[in-house]
Amino acid sequence: MDPSPFPLLRLPLVPFREIVRLINPLSFALCSKRCQNAVRAMKLETEYVYIQRVPDEYSVEINFKSHDNSWSFVLNNEENESEYSDCYAMGGQVFQTSTKCYDNGNNDFVTLCEDRLSAVDVVEKFVKSIFQCKRIRYEINGNENITKAVLDIINETHPGSSIVELGCLGVNVRRGWYRNGWYRTPNLPPIEDEALKLVLNTLREDIDLEINCCPGEGFLYDKPIRQKKFYMATVGRFTFQNFMDAKCEYFSVNTMFQPTIWFSLSNVNTYLKRWSTGAQPHIREILMKCEWDKKQINEKLFDGIDVFDIVETTQQNNNDAVAYQFECKIRGVNGTAASVSIKQQKFRFQVL
Repeated sequence: MDPSPFPLLRLPLVPFREIVRLINPLSFALCSKRCQNAVRAMKLETEYVYIQRVPDEYSVEINFKSHDNSWSFVLNNEENESEYSDCYAMGGQVFQTSTKCYDNGNNDFVTLCEDRLSAVDVVEKFVKSIFQCKRIRYEINGNENITKAVLDIINETHPGSSIVELGCLGVNVRRGWYRNGWYRTPNLPPIEDEALKLVLNTLREDIDLEINCCPGEGFLYDKPIRQKKFYMATVGRFTFQNFMDAKCEYFSVNTMFQPTIWFSLSNVNTYLKRWSTGAQPHIREILMKCEWDKKQINEKLFDGIDVFDIVETTQQNNNDAVAYQFECKIRGVNGTAASVSIKQQKFRFQVL
């Protein structure tokens, strides 16, 4: 057998592409600058990228159709450097790394670094410079991780399908008193007011935003919410004016927990009237929790609004109580129709 090296990089594009797909594209790109350029020229797409900037949890996951890669980071004063024998050059730096390769081609990378936030930035830029990244999800928690530099990276390298999640909605909830009963409210991590305003003011409007953190009691945002898809669990920190001024296409409040105080029947009626006259053209879908009975829906929700295609039903809820459900359509002055429904204590408005 000829022991000479196989000239992989000299192969024609078609066989070269198939070989790289088989051996995990990320592993191959990390071999050398020439390998990076060769993989970049292939314009390979990722299936999913997940980037965490969370206290004590900084990581990057890069998944392809046939291979998964997990990248985590540890401070180099916590570990024995001799255990990190691989060296990868990225962003003008060389990172000592422990690489675990599995039989199925998947990889786990653990990298030594001086600053984990900066290291995540470098790996993120590297991956995005080599591959056509699709479906990127960012989880950012902790005020120290919400910086203009991080948001600039997200904005400048946005591939067209990204979600930014501020905070993590934990499964643990506490209970509080609301009107005539108890409600469940999420256990949300805190966020400084200025950090949240920085995100709202800076993040590109075509990047989806999920807010699962809680600003201070005095938080006030006086600018229109621009993100096309906007989800929030911080129901008590935004006002009806925020809702009316929003430039979103999709506006949702976590429906597991208490209704928004400012999302009253009269406010909803005002919004529907304004939509029908063309004064609220932006939002195409709204989803929020509500607690309205049949009389309120029939007498107040659609006061002064013509409805058609009405469907009324009843259904037993989780407490074996009979719940009233309502669905109808309304039409705007421009001829556009929208559906309005109240089902399982959820209000949904959707432009058709």
